[in-house]
Amino acid sequence: MPLARNQPVPNNVLQVAKTRHDIIAWIKVDEDFTLKDVFLMHYGCLVMAPCFWPHCLVLSCCLCNAARGIKNGMNNTYWLLTERELVVVKLDYAYTFFPSLCTSGDQVKNIPLENITDVSIDGQGANCLVKDFPILYVDTPSSVNINRKGKLAHESYIVACSELDFFKNAVLDQRDKVKGNFGVGNGVLLNVPAQQKTVKETLQELNDILDQGLITQQEYDVKRREVLAKM
Repeated sequence: MPLARNQPVPNNVLQVAKTRHDIIAWIKVDEDFTLKDVFLMHYGCLVMAPCFWPHCLVLSCCLCNAARGIKNGMNNTYWLLTERELVVVKLDYAYTFFPSLCTSGDQVKNIPLENITDVSIDGQGANCLVKDFPILYVDTPSSVNINRKGKLAHESYIVACSELDFFKNAVLDQRDKVKGNFGVGNGVLLNVPAQQKTVKETLQELNDILDQGLITQQEYDVKRREVLAKM
């Protein structure tokens, strides 16, 4: 099973992720999501249109190569839910037939849970040519816009994972826990009545926590804006 409620995270993923908080759950793409499924998901419209069949024959090698690169990327993508962040890890993979020349390099994206506005599941999948593979979307305030194709953009998404409902609920529950505490992990809380601490004192405490490396610069900026908004 790709869901790690009972399985440890692979060591090579941990080495790349370098998480600072305990991992609650993790997921990755199902093994039965094949290269054929990837090809049809991305290039199925060409297969359905007879006018493009000659182009498909001529470009078949390039299209298959591109689909293989996408599949390699999906196979090497891991979502780690920690106590404070959603960490998207994409291990180094080859996206062409020449792995020694064209590799992606390790990539890590940290999404603070308090910045997540919504987590949703598209249960049907990409198009009618592919059997139903659910897609999990994560949105933040910065992702709420329309991309150049005229579609709603998302902060991140993952395709074809088992038990997405469990992972979605785990992310939302942990996000609510984080938002319920004015402060950050490691036992440091700043939820102090206003009459006991001034804005200046609270900001100074935030600065001290940042200097100690207990929060990221992005988390600091979010909390600072919250404090200033209450003035």
